[in-house]
Amino acid sequence: MGNKLISVKLFFFCGIILGLYSCKDYNFNDITNPKPINSPPAVTCQFVSDTVLQVLLTETSLGSENIQKSLISEYSLNGVDFIKLPETIVSNGVANIIIPPDFPTDVNFTFRSRLNYGGVITEYSNTQDNILKLCPDSVNASFDSENSAIVTWRDNSGLEMGFELWISTGNNGNFYNLVTLPKNSHQFNIGTLTDSIYAFKLCAVTQSRKSNFTPVIVAKFSDLASTVAPKNLTAQFTTTQEVKLSWTDNCSFETGFDVWISNGSTGVFQKITSVPANTQEVRIGSLTDFSNYSFKVCANFSKYSSGFSNSFAIGKVTPSGPTLYSPSSGSTAQVVNPVFIWNTSAGALSYTLQVSTSSSFSTYFYN
Repeated sequence: MGNKLISVKLFFFCGIILGLYSCKDYNFNDITNPKPINSPPAVTCQFVSDTVLQVLLTETSLGSENIQKSLISEYSLNGVDFIKLPETIVSNGVANIIIPPDFPTDVNFTFRSRLNYGGVITEYSNTQDNILKLCPDSVNASFDSENSAIVTWRDNSGLEMGFELWISTGNNGNFYNLVTLPKNSHQFNIGTLTDSIYAFKLCAVTQSRKSNFTPVIVAKFSDLASTVAPKNLTAQFTTTQEVKLSWTDNCSFETGFDVWISNGSTGVFQKITSVPANTQEVRIGSLTDFSNYSFKVCANFSKYSSGFSNSFAIGKVTPSGPTLYSPSSGSTAQVVNPVFIWNTSAGALSYTLQVSTSSSFSTYFYN
């Protein structure tokens, strides 16, 4: 009898063990919706800082709240080779993963995870593509005067503490950190520039890391010089020896203007005069050697010049002789003290009136 009792107890105990083992993959605490605890979690992830990747697990993937759960996560840059991240405790459906200092920035990566239910590891979750975006983009740099430039960019992240703006003189590749700017900055004006070409690049800075640098952008004063050249140059003769030039001042920081002239048909220009800043008109006299001239104008700065205006060509016009209306030309036997009326000739400086007692004007009564 004693031996039978021992056999029954052993059988009953073994039955309990086998029953528990056969049900090890089921969540007995979820009575309304029993679920295997090796079901992979459904997750979404986002960066809440440059050091924390926050993973949110849907309620159906959590299983029993009485079992301590942790998240085993991995990332891959190529979708094949995965790198482990620190295992992180899950609390209220959230796991805040502390990413290592060498975690890549500004490149896409694939994320996946598994849940650890008190030693029981689930299958992998759905994969998600993500990026720790820090680097700014859409960088532009341009001169806005002879000795100043403006650099603009787009801030791609709210995680940075600031930006480093690096500069190289003459685009020689020798960059140095010009200034560190606060977060959310998107432009910077640089003064006291002494050269005509500069290169710039930026990176975002956080408490623990820097982003990649932006592509290098080059600013040239010559690009500005071509846009601030005088325009709409015109010329007209005011006399047979003087021309009036007019143009539109297209710049706000010139020190003056140079006027250039080409004589005849040579096409070779030379500077003929300089005028002060803000001038938009000048008269050029003593034009006696050639019948055709061309002009162009450029703005001057302390060290450089703008591009040239349009070139304007003009030819001298030989005045035509006047026509005598009253008395008619060649008329004779006119009354004393006649009144002479004639049309004016463009460009004429004076007129010569000839009066003769002979129709052939062989002799002059008045000349």
